[in-house]
Amino acid sequence: MLNIVEYNQNLESELKAFKSLAWADADREHYGDILPDFRKEYITLVAKDEGDIVGYIYLIYDAGVVLLDSLLVHPERKGQGVGTQLLLTAEEQIKTKGAHRIWLETGSTWKARKFYEKHGYIVRSILADYYDHREFVVMEKFLQ
Repeated sequence: MLNIVEYNQNLESELKAFKSLAWADADREHYGDILPDFRKEYITLVAKDEGDIVGYIYLIYDAGVVLLDSLLVHPERKGQGVGTQLLLTAEEQIKTKGAHRIWLETGSTWKARKFYEKHGYIVRSILADYYDHREFVVMEKFLQ
């Protein structure tokens, strides 16, 4: 009889063994014998000016694709190139790791959308009725 239970620490080693077996089989089916490296890497770059943090960017790298999770700039430093420097530095760094694509979600009417469009990101899909019932967009850029 099938029994669905919520995960708890007692299942840790059993679940790890199951994942190893099941993902290896699924990956061979999807990708063939040479499997991509699916170990995620979490990257945070921090912008500092005269010792103070003025912005940061947080990315998640996984098998050549990068999620730009967040990019924040101090309110008093917006429009001074901090965001651009963080973004460009991050893009260069992830390209050296083998990234070919970067994507993100942002509000469809937010200033951030125009910022990313200015840097070559394009809207790939619209997420209607998303966070807090607002419209968001998925944007991406292919890296060369």
